[in-house]
Amino acid sequence: MKLTRLAAAFLLASIAGLAAAQTPAERTFTYQGVLKDGTSVVQGPVTITWRIYSAASDGTMFANGTANVEAVNGLFTFDVPLNAAGLAQFKGDDRWLEVTVQPSGGPAQTLSPRTRLRPAPYALYALNNAFTLDTSGNAIFNTGGRVGIGTATPSYFAEIQSPSTLGETLHLRSGNNNFTLMSITNSAAGGANWSILSTGPGWHTGPGDLIFRNVNTGHDRFQLNQDGSSTFNTTNFTLTDSLFSITANTGVFGATSGVNPSNYSRVFSLVGRTGVTNAGTVAVTFNNPTAASQWSAGVGANGGFFFDKAGSGSNIVSVPVLQIRGGSDIAEPYDVASAAGVEAAPGLVVTIDPDRVGKMRIATSAYDHAVAGVISGANGVNVGLTLSQTGTVADGEHPVANVGRVWCYVDADAGGPVKAGDLLTTSATPGHAMKADPARANGAVLGKAMSSLESGKGMVLVLVGLQ
Repeated sequence: MKLTRLAAAFLLASIAGLAAAQTPAERTFTYQGVLKDGTSVVQGPVTITWRIYSAASDGTMFANGTANVEAVNGLFTFDVPLNAAGLAQFKGDDRWLEVTVQPSGGPAQTLSPRTRLRPAPYALYALNNAFTLDTSGNAIFNTGGRVGIGTATPSYFAEIQSPSTLGETLHLRSGNNNFTLMSITNSAAGGANWSILSTGPGWHTGPGDLIFRNVNTGHDRFQLNQDGSSTFNTTNFTLTDSLFSITANTGVFGATSGVNPSNYSRVFSLVGRTGVTNAGTVAVTFNNPTAASQWSAGVGANGGFFFDKAGSGSNIVSVPVLQIRGGSDIAEPYDVASAAGVEAAPGLVVTIDPDRVGKMRIATSAYDHAVAGVISGANGVNVGLTLSQTGTVADGEHPVANVGRVWCYVDADAGGPVKAGDLLTTSATPGHAMKADPARANGAVLGKAMSSLESGKGMVLVLVGLQ
């Protein structure tokens, strides 16, 4: 038996969804032909095996399948179904269909030559006209060169419009261990490639962060961290003709808690990093390029708050009124030598050390004209204002008050009972003051007593004022 094909194959249907029809076409095309055995037509069941190739002979096979059909007066028809993998092969290049026919009880024969697949009307329409791809009511439109998803009248080159019942308009998802990425590129001269990354556990900052990266330079310019903190990596951050305003429900920005002794309605908080050089330190820097001056205000490595100045501009810090809330005296730091076995400590009286320029020693004699003040900090009254210059003779370890209120050690047995308002001077008891005789005290007055001490040794609140 020799089978011959009398009718050429032709396409009756095309790829689904390429036309704006109410009912999308099936994802199949139809092959039809006539089989003869010599001069007689073939009758009865026939097994069809089909294959799609890239060439008229040999070539790459892209898809294949079988179909059991009934030949009636030689006429047979079968559908060639295509799944997504098969459809992906139809991108405009030539494709060829090979058919093998096996009548019931007979040998299989491959029809020759292969049939070249031609475009169907749907395919031609989709190639040359606006199209609609409708999937469960969510349509994709090509209108005048613009693509709309969910809208038939896109205003932009590509536009997505979500149905009112859906809050999600666009969702990019990836299981990559490092990141999910969206790239935006301007290919004009001077343009750049920017990427927006959602990080995974393999990323160096950890998972859950949102990063804006300049791909051209490799710099991450802005990072919003999963814990709510953020990082700017930029040489300039400029607000032009704008008011910079921060609103936080907790009253704190940049931290989960903050110092707020006066119960401010809003607090702007800068938080230092741990585990880095100069850990914990943080500062705000102000630059005046015209005056070549730079000031920084921030928390130092020891936890203190500092103003630091760089550049050649003025060193003046000017305020209308300066209120000191941490102490009640003006002090200067000195190195203080011990005397008569007494070491320097808050509340002790000191005098100028004649053997060491710019330094002090514990007072050990009465009516000492070299009296200089009291070491500040006794009884919980701290230094209010310190005057110093680091790295010069105007520096030292112990703050010595020469103006203001301090607690001072007094020997009431050396000069008599002390009452508020009495003048005080040095005594022979190391580091202790005593009541002064006005006739002898000129040039040796330490200050005035602000509390009383009837006898013995104890502490008296003193208003320091050297005379």
